[in-house]
Amino acid sequence: MRLLHLTLPPILLPFAILMATLPPESHRLKADHLPTPFSAEEIRAASPPGHVTRFLTLQPGQEPIVMVTTFLEGPEGKATFRIEYLNETGEPVQPAHEGTTTWEELQNHASYPAAETTVEEATIEIEGTSYSCWFYNRTQTQEQNTVITKAYFSKDHPGPPIKMVMTLNDQPLFEMTLIP
Repeated sequence: MRLLHLTLPPILLPFAILMATLPPESHRLKADHLPTPFSAEEIRAASPPGHVTRFLTLQPGQEPIVMVTTFLEGPEGKATFRIEYLNETGEPVQPAHEGTTTWEELQNHASYPAAETTVEEATIEIEGTSYSCWFYNRTQTQEQNTVITKAYFSKDHPGPPIKMVMTLNDQPLFEMTLIP
């Protein structure tokens, strides 16, 4: 076996490290957007029928809601799922619904405009478990309003962010956190 040995000039080393730790360029869906954390195929492979995710969602002035998403059998090449909305004791608070979409559309949910967004590595802790993440920080400004979205995508769990916090003019708007 022959090994390739590359030596970079010291000035380029920080850039090489940075490039190696961000989502791959092949995940870029639009020229003016950052690469998404996962490809449609990675999301599909991580979400077989029966796969369940649970998130605690918080919105000002509302009771906490546990959102449970279960992936179902569906048409070839499509994501089919059921979403239930429960209170913290497990009782339904609104009707469940089912949906079908493409895996590419699920990937597209994490496609953020480069001009408004930064991405970097971060580690967060949820209920005592540490997660290595890609942290997307998006700032949208329209007239006098600023919406900031902070989305943490676990590198080991293709799919939605394991934590997302949105604020409007520095006031809480929405928060979603994985329930492991």
